[in-house]
Amino acid sequence: MIERNGDAQLSVIREKVEAGQRLSFDDGLFLYDQADLFTLGELANVVRQRKNGNFAYYNVNTHLNPTNVCVYRCTFCAFRADLKSAKGYVMTDEQILERAANFLNGVTSHRNLIGVEGHVLTKRAVNFRVREPDKIVENTRKDIPCFGDPKLRS
Repeated sequence: MIERNGDAQLSVIREKVEAGQRLSFDDGLFLYDQADLFTLGELANVVRQRKNGNFAYYNVNTHLNPTNVCVYRCTFCAFRADLKSAKGYVMTDEQILERAANFLNGVTSHRNLIGVEGHVLTKRAVNFRVREPDKIVENTRKDIPCFGDPKLRS
């Protein structure tokens, strides 16, 4: 919550936002340290409305995890499994494609959708060939062209 001595600084920041001026690093630090979430949302909404009118746009993403089989035993990972464990799985190309299609069918009905992003994570297994992520995206894009656009990958 902003204390009384910060009210003047918040007023200056609010005037900058309403005037379309860029905030300084110190303004950002003040908002980070002092402003409550509702104040931040209010200021952000002023900028959003100026840029987009009364429209909101969303990016929807999914993680295609073709396997959770991994030889590494990272202490922080709750996702990995051994190949022969009941928890372990490896998807076929058909299962991967079905998962991607189900995801896209669920999001294409949303209005104001500007991006569909697919993440492909693979693990490493001993004596077990796991398809490369680029190959998985390539195979998926044959049937679902908008999925995994390489131009969107970082």
